[in-house]
This record gives sequence, C-alpha cells and structure tokens, in this order.
Amino acid sequence: MCGCAGGWVCLTPWLPRDQPKSQTRSPALDQAELEFKLKKIFRQLLDTKEERWRKLKDRASRFMLGLSHNYSGKLEYATVETDEGLEIWFRDIANQIQGLE
Repeated sequence: MCGCAGGWVCLTPWLPRDQPKSQTRSPALDQAELEFKLKKIFRQLLDTKEERWRKLKDRASRFMLGLSHNYSGKLEYATVETDEGLEIWFRDIANQIQGLE
C-alpha cells in the first residue's frame, strides 16, 4: 500500500526508484496551479485592456492618416497617383477609428 487517497490514480509504481515519494504531485494540485496561473494571466489582460485598446486604436488611426496623406499627392516619394477620393476616405476612416470607445 502506497498511502494514496482513495479515488486518485496511484502514480507511485511508475515513479523512478530514485525519486522520493514527497516529490510526487496530485492531479488536483496540478489543476489548482494551472487555474491560478490562468487567473493571473486573465487578470493581467483585464488590467491592461484599456491601455492596449488606446494604443492600438491610435496606431490604426495614424496608419489611416498616413494612407490619406499618401494619396494627397503631397509626398515626393509616393508611388501612387493623387486620388482626392481615397485621401478623404482614409481620413474619414481615421476619424471613425478615433471615435470608437
């Protein structure tokens, strides 16, 4: 008899002979550790959600303004033709992105 609690699978027979029994872990302990780590990760994600949203929103808006500027014809190195319609459209998209909550 290895002293395992009833209802749990006994891993003692599969342990290497040189590993002491005190180093074995129960599945419940492994599950609890996993749940703790996941809770910590989710908490961190929730705590940084607003900051990440603001940064990504600003980045997307700047990208759209850059595309708008590219189609304005004001850039000497631009490889696209001037298109006032696309310039306005990208600028409007940038404004819509900034308006998101």
